[in-house]
Amino acid sequence: MENQIQMIPIEKLNSHPLNPRKQSYINQPELKELEESIKENGVMQNLTVVPWYSQITGVGADEPEQQERMGYLVVIGNRRLAAAKNAGLKELPCMITTMDKKTQVAIMLMENMQRADLTLIEQAEGFQMMMDLGETFSSISTMTGLSESTVRRRAKLLELDKEALTESVERGGSITDYVELDKVKDPELKNKVLKTIGTNNFNNELLRAIQKEESMAKDARIVEVLSQYGTQVESREDAKEQGYGYATWVTSEERIQEELEKGRIDHGLLFSKAAWNFEIYMPVIEEEEVEVDNYKVEQAKRDKQNLLIEEAKEISNRHRKLRKDFVLNISNTKAKKHLKEIIEMVFLEMDWYGNSDPWDIAEQMGHQNLDDDEWTMDKVKEVLKDQHEKGLLLMAYEYHNDSSHMQWNGNYMVNEKLIEVYNFLERLGYKKSLEETQMEDGTHEIYAKIKEARE
Repeated sequence: MENQIQMIPIEKLNSHPLNPRKQSYINQPELKELEESIKENGVMQNLTVVPWYSQITGVGADEPEQQERMGYLVVIGNRRLAAAKNAGLKELPCMITTMDKKTQVAIMLMENMQRADLTLIEQAEGFQMMMDLGETFSSISTMTGLSESTVRRRAKLLELDKEALTESVERGGSITDYVELDKVKDPELKNKVLKTIGTNNFNNELLRAIQKEESMAKDARIVEVLSQYGTQVESREDAKEQGYGYATWVTSEERIQEELEKGRIDHGLLFSKAAWNFEIYMPVIEEEEVEVDNYKVEQAKRDKQNLLIEEAKEISNRHRKLRKDFVLNISNTKAKKHLKEIIEMVFLEMDWYGNSDPWDIAEQMGHQNLDDDEWTMDKVKEVLKDQHEKGLLLMAYEYHNDSSHMQWNGNYMVNEKLIEVYNFLERLGYKKSLEETQMEDGTHEIYAKIKEARE
């Protein structure tokens, strides 16, 4: 009888194949607790079931006897079913009902989400299942109480490499990590960064990927401008075969304009993409003196060295941004917990001629429109209102003159002050990436490349 509670033999009850929760609950300690409770008290709440039907045809068995043997699919109570089987029960109280496949999936999805039993991947697969059955992001949002953007972001997880996604979740990847990952648009880059979620390298690789995409967009604009003056070739060798020689390099639209104004390049040029720049070639005049050729060789050498130095600066700037973002995102509550370390840092580096500007501190704390009068105690209180510890943290960081492990000429140097910055941030919970460690101890390949370019 439909919608009435009946005792049904447990062997006729089947876990629902469309349950978004899959079988992830089997190893959960809560299942053992539920099993012990059922042994002592029995099943306190009935299961909700539907008559068995084929997942291929969507209908039940042709013969009543076969339908009886196939039994029922559990819509609500799959975990209770597993625990009851372990507890040795022979039958369970069930409410038999009828509902379409879409409603079954929706009910199972909602029940598990309310219990916070679903992993991120299971939620994503549940949403996709609902959409396959005709639901929309909007209707799923209404059904689950989640924002439409949240539903979209969860479903979008399925576009990622499944194995890498699973491993990242197992490493402790958070919702915030995957929201940040969505800033990377290129699928190949995104999956590469995905493999670092849950590790100390995630933030560094994320920022590297974002900057790479920005660089690719900038390169596209440079190609567009240079194509107005000439033709792109594969390499310097290709240009040489056409009677062209190296003229200069560019890394921006502004640099192109500067080289045009200097007369070093003009219409009829050839250009190619190098590792960190675009090389530009102009026709070689046969009667050019050998000294001029030698000068161009030396110039190319200097250009390569300067580009490698720029690459090293970019790496250092990326790491500086990671450190600064980490500090800016520390909450006032967390700052209080590390007040001792913060104060120690302030005393270590603070002097009357420090590197910090109170106006910068005020802006970083959200005060954009302060008047330009002298600083008074009232103004300080206005800026630091209820955030004195966060203000102290920002002052400690700004006073320290955050820099890099590289000298002006690209040589590696031990920067004791920066080492102390990292030691300080790590005491606050900062996770230093492998690349940052290599820049700190001088093992990063960029140092060797700069040295080689100079020789």
